[in-house]
Amino acid sequence: MAAIGERVGPFKLTGRLESEGGLELWDAVRADDTLKDPRQVWVRLVTSDDPAHALRLRHEYEALRVVEDPRVPSVVGFFAGHGALAITRYEGVSLRWAMRAAEDGLLTIEPATALDIALEVAHALRAGHSILSARPRIVHGALTPDSVRIGPGGILGVTGL
Repeated sequence: MAAIGERVGPFKLTGRLESEGGLELWDAVRADDTLKDPRQVWVRLVTSDDPAHALRLRHEYEALRVVEDPRVPSVVGFFAGHGALAITRYEGVSLRWAMRAAEDGLLTIEPATALDIALEVAHALRAGHSILSARPRIVHGALTPDSVRIGPGGILGVTGL
């Protein structure tokens, strides 16, 4: 089980974001003395001894390595010895958060905005699904409002390929 302050490669874990299915997602910051970017990343860690979870992380790494789309996180580092994958971090909130805020009357999601979000998600999925050389084929598998991030200026990210 990982803990705040633990190092994974050049990154220090700063807070756990989610835990599911033998994997955890953490916020992390670069803790080495370099000025190399990115300074902030997400780190996905294997938290069980089940080889299927390590294989799932390896498949995510292989998928993200070949997908080149700004709406899909890119690989920053793969640390097989730690059972960890560092990926680019998206600022902002989850689509689930935005939907709840709209239900509570805290913000309004216009139909045109909802359509823009759907189109951006579709383009991100197409970027992965259209890569025919990937084995196994790249699929999302569990697209939820939690796997869609909306950032400043409407920047959208889709996680979980």
